[in-house]
Amino acid sequence: MTQSAESIHTAPLPMDCLLRHGLEQQPFDAVAGDTFLYTDPALDMPLGVLLDHLHKDDNLLVFKGDLGAGKSTQLLRLLSRSAETLDFCAFKARPGTSFAAIDYTIRQFWGERTDSDEETPLAELLCAIAQGSKRPVLVIDDAHHIESGALAELLKLRRQTHTLCDHAPGILLVGEPRLELLLEQANAGDQPSEAHISVQLRPLTREQT
Repeated sequence: MTQSAESIHTAPLPMDCLLRHGLEQQPFDAVAGDTFLYTDPALDMPLGVLLDHLHKDDNLLVFKGDLGAGKSTQLLRLLSRSAETLDFCAFKARPGTSFAAIDYTIRQFWGERTDSDEETPLAELLCAIAQGSKRPVLVIDDAHHIESGALAELLKLRRQTHTLCDHAPGILLVGEPRLELLLEQANAGDQPSEAHISVQLRPLTREQT
């Protein structure tokens, strides 16, 4: 009895074949796990810095990089590495994302865990979530798409939560470098300027590629 062409092409490669080609795992698995992604100390360092701040302080965090640098991929690694200690509400912004959309997403994700309703101020809901065993962290990918007014409202929400509760949720904004300018514009009002910590993801070097 001979093997079909399909079974031959989907069969795992033998170990000697993997070693001969310098591979550490099956290259054609249906699903590639985190270990399939290339990484090295230079790529791990930004994630380590972000996680250290998320666990130890209340700074607003910005994870920035040029288009195509791999921010979303590294963000997925960050979410998987700290899922046991941090409670993430993560979503991707679209062009023109308003604060109402951010509010709705947060309530849909975290609202069911509290006794809050639609009339509950969002800052109170976040403080209630922060009483859990894991620190809640709001993560917005492609945050450079958020309207400047919505960013200003998000910073205002952050100030409100810090006034109401001792352990406020963390905020991580991921986007292109122009996100820095948008934050400056959002800080242009009469409120004290929101300091933040920026972590830069550099494009892969020639050697890494």
